[in-house]
Amino acid sequence: MTGPIAKLLAVFTAFIIIAGATAYLTLTFIIKNEESVIVPDLTGKDIVSSLRIFSELGLNTRIRGSEYSDNIPLDHIIFQEPEPGTEIKKGRDIGIIVSDGFKKVTVPDIRNLSLAQARIILEQNGLPEGVLSCTAHTSIQKDHLIAQIPLPGKIVNHDQPVDLLISKGPAAKACLMPNLADLSLSDAIMLIESRNLRVGKIKEFHFENKPPDIVINQVPMYGYRVAQGTSVDIVLNRKTDSKKGRISANMPKIRFFRYRTQTGFLKPHVRVQLKSGLISEEPFNGYVQPGHDIWLFIRTHQDTIVLVYEDHELVKAESF
Repeated sequence: MTGPIAKLLAVFTAFIIIAGATAYLTLTFIIKNEESVIVPDLTGKDIVSSLRIFSELGLNTRIRGSEYSDNIPLDHIIFQEPEPGTEIKKGRDIGIIVSDGFKKVTVPDIRNLSLAQARIILEQNGLPEGVLSCTAHTSIQKDHLIAQIPLPGKIVNHDQPVDLLISKGPAAKACLMPNLADLSLSDAIMLIESRNLRVGKIKEFHFENKPPDIVINQVPMYGYRVAQGTSVDIVLNRKTDSKKGRISANMPKIRFFRYRTQTGFLKPHVRVQLKSGLISEEPFNGYVQPGHDIWLFIRTHQDTIVLVYEDHELVKAESF
């Protein structure tokens, strides 16, 4: 009984081996007889002509997706698989990725923003900063955007530079330099401050035929057009002390200073400023009752100027 079964199994096994070998040889023969082609390099080519070439080669084109590209134009091939030069059989698939062209963005509105804020927004949108220009502007504060090119809302490539126009703030107002000749130092200072100019250096020179302690020269000169905030240097008609006199004059002295605020209902803000050469002090700065006296002990040197401001307006100037 065992002998017939063993023979049957041997015959069945031989049949399976022969059948498998036959199938393998047949498949190998079929594969070897399939026509092979070399995959061409169509990277950078337009999709229409590429489909035609792949079709003529007997290859099936499969679009795997699309991407933005700074180098490959819209609807052109960015990538293909299998790689160019690969030998494959006809009827196989070629996977490709197609270009969406340059990435487009909408230019944001950065007008009236600070330059720092504008730069952050441009960077977030992939837009580099272009030409930076500045000009004065009456209503837009300093270092804020006045205008931009391209205009807000325009659709551009993501690497399109944006030119910026920045405000330098309001232009300094100009006025004609007043005539300070023959004025006392205190009157000259009042006039300078009233034109929004600043007191600069105070020098001395003596003319016998002119009254003492009056202005005999000024820089800038009378009639010149000057911007507000300009420093005005003054020359007083005053004798220059001898060496001994200068030492005595430079010794500090204690003086009493009195100022009475104007009458009214609201407390005015009073600021007293001392100027002596390059030294500036504020012995008083605060709110005072209307009609109230301010008494100050002031240590003065030669050419000490006392300026009194009430609610930020110069109301008194006195020199010692």
